[in-house]
Amino acid sequence: MKKRQAGGRGTRRGRVPAILAVTMAGLTGCLGGPDMSDRADEIGAALSPLSGVEAVETIYQKGFDSGMKLGFRVTMAAGAADGEASDVAATLQNEIGDDFKRYNHELALIMPSLTIRVDDRANSDALAQRTPRLLDLAPTLNATHLIWKEQSDDVDFDTSLEVEGPQADPYDTLDAVRAQFGSDEMTLRMRQPDDTKWYVDFPYSDRAQAELNSKFGPILPMTDQISIADDQVTQQSVTIPEGPNELGRLRGIIELIDSTASEPWGFSWSVGQKGEPQPGPRTGGMVSVGGCDYDRMSEYEKDPAGHMTQNAVAVQEQLRDTYDSCP
Repeated sequence: MKKRQAGGRGTRRGRVPAILAVTMAGLTGCLGGPDMSDRADEIGAALSPLSGVEAVETIYQKGFDSGMKLGFRVTMAAGAADGEASDVAATLQNEIGDDFKRYNHELALIMPSLTIRVDDRANSDALAQRTPRLLDLAPTLNATHLIWKEQSDDVDFDTSLEVEGPQADPYDTLDAVRAQFGSDEMTLRMRQPDDTKWYVDFPYSDRAQAELNSKFGPILPMTDQISIADDQVTQQSVTIPEGPNELGRLRGIIELIDSTASEPWGFSWSVGQKGEPQPGPRTGGMVSVGGCDYDRMSEYEKDPAGHMTQNAVAVQEQLRDTYDSCP
């Protein structure tokens, strides 16, 4: 295969997981506005008597280190209906009103076998709008946690849905998410039972998914991570078992994925057992397929011979000579 010409494409933005924190009230003067902890407690008290609610924990933060956050962990009673959980979200949104405009809003609904969390950094609208849809989605996924993170337009984070504990078939999960959120611009993040990580930007079409599925089957057991945006793979990472013809096997994987791609994409690999740490020099490398995107170089990129095995360096050079567009 001849080198492909580089094409323009956007880079994926970093995604930083949020951490549920403990209750605290921090410094207020330099952050603007009064201490709202009393009002936060009033809102928590308004949630407690709602039907189906067993317990409410209020989380209020305002400090230089903690930022500004208003959160509620609501434990629902066993047998509580989805409608009762939705009522909690709607009541919370109404109670918040305009009092906490600059705060991050979080609602965690804790049920016997599922936790749904909505993290709204834009406004409080997502609390009531997303919660019923997540409750509708949950039974089709066999998930233990559904976490929706909605960001404002002035921060460099993506709106995302994180699924923990999904069913074994990733395509069933993709279909279920598409049916509920397919027209939303957001990123699905999921980790399969075999520890494969998926990052899929929606909208993601049925056609593109079917095309990938038809070719991806033999690669899936070796895949560590796959990222998809604009209906094509943008990043693929695999671990191949030790054995002969390493270069040929890697070329086969690249050719399968590349047959579905119209823009440059990144491929990385290692040799060994999937999920096991690699002591010593790296046994794999990376190639920008159809592009020359090596801007963010790690230490082993700056000095491959010092951080990679001789075989990994040789294979990387041959793959780059074939597939990237660098001069």
